[in-house]
Parts: sequence; C-alpha cells; structure tokens
Amino acid sequence: MNPWITLKIAGVLLVVTLLISCGQKQEPKEKTASNPIAVPEAKQHEGEADHDEGVSFHEGKGITLSNETVNALGLKTTQATLRELNFIVPLNAQVYRSADENSSRSGGEKNGSAYATVMLSKQEAETLKRGTKVIFDPPSGSDQPIEGILWKLDQTQTPITDKVEALIEIPDPTHRLPIGLFLKGHAQPGKTLKKVVSIPRSAVLDTAQGKFVYIAKEESYLRTPIKTGNADQIAIEITEGLQAGETVVVAPVEKLWLIELRLTKGGGHAD
Repeated sequence: MNPWITLKIAGVLLVVTLLISCGQKQEPKEKTASNPIAVPEAKQHEGEADHDEGVSFHEGKGITLSNETVNALGLKTTQATLRELNFIVPLNAQVYRSADENSSRSGGEKNGSAYATVMLSKQEAETLKRGTKVIFDPPSGSDQPIEGILWKLDQTQTPITDKVEALIEIPDPTHRLPIGLFLKGHAQPGKTLKKVVSIPRSAVLDTAQGKFVYIAKEESYLRTPIKTGNADQIAIEITEGLQAGETVVVAPVEKLWLIELRLTKGGGHAD
C-alpha cells in the first residue's frame, strides 16, 4: 500500500478515536489506600456496544452522539426530496491516443485531438449518441475541466463482455493528455427524469457490502442499505431504502462508518 495512503488512514482512525473519547469519564479505579471509594462498573445492556458519554451504539438504533460530539464532527444532515434529475453517465476513461501522435488515421482519428476509451453498460450506452458532450475533471496542476465529445460507440465485444466501448474525442492543442492517462468525468445526454426521491451524492456510503445512508432520528444515526438509480452532478436517485422527507447525514459519512466499526469492533472499509 502507498505509504501516504497508510498514513492518511492512520490519521483518520486517530481522529475518530479521539472523538469517541471526547467527554469520556475517568475509568473506575480499584479501591486502594489512596482511592478508598470504589465506583462499581456500569453494566452493558444487551445489544449495546462499548460507549461513553459522547458516543454509543445500539443494535437497531445505530450510533448515538452527544451534542458536543455532533459539533466536533461538524455533522450535517438534509432531507430526501422529490426532484427532477438531469441524467448523467459517469465515466472513468483512459487515453489511448495522444494529440501529437502521427498515424495513418485508419480509424478516422484527427491530429490535434487525444482519444480516450471507457467501457459502458448497454443501458448506459443506449442513452448516448455520437456528439454527446463529455466533461472530465481538471488534470493535476490545472483548474480547467477537460471537454470532449462522444466520438464512437463500438459494440464489437458486446456479445462477449456485455459492455459497449465508448471512444471519446478530446481537442488537445497543448498536448497535455499523454497515452495511459486516466480521466474521471461524465457524459451529459440531456435527459431529464421525472421527479424521483433523491439525496446529495455525498450522503451515499459505498462499501464492499453495498451502498448505505445514515438516517437521522433524534440523536441517533442508523446505517441503512439503499439502492440507487440515475444521478446528476449534485444528487442521486434512491430507488429503494429511503423515502422523501427522511433525514440523512451528508457529512462526514465515512467518519460515522469508522466510528461504527470502532464501537462494534467490526471490520471492513469504505471504498
């Protein structure tokens, strides 16, 4: 594992441990000459994880946080709402031809443009057409997004892979996109959905066990499995597990997940 990633994970776990310890009472000490009064330990209720005044976990109820811990975490919530979504197709593409490459153009590529490839599901490909606008995140050292268009949809391998290859043309006059560069972004088919139950994308916790949200009820936050549908750059459709009007945590979702793992002494990680 990359040492920087390891250090970052260690730092997050240290912060979580400190937050859990926030407001914790001193552990009862045994009766000694210097401590003549022994305080009996509080009994742990069934289904309740190790806890203190600031944080606790109850099966079926979730994580309970004191006001002080909520403030320390900077916890934010919002309600699931009914809204129209401007549909987008997320893309994780890779450049296969640079703009300065001289070729016979047997495939029809243009000099001065870079080309990237990405595999899509058949359902995603059906929403796209030649010329659809594509926007990628700015490359390292730049604050300008990269724009291109869908150049071609290739279904040659679809019978084998059940995927459609999308080829994207990106004008690159400054030759900043080398072969092999990975690009993250989205295509904009311009399709507007009917009103659906939606929440901010940041509220969704994507783990190896599936997708979840933390539903907030009073002082408790219950991790709840969900199924998602279409999305735009801000919100994502919830097709199962959440109703309009319910309150969900939008930040910091991963810290709540780490706190839950810490309290339940479980394992796993968020993607």
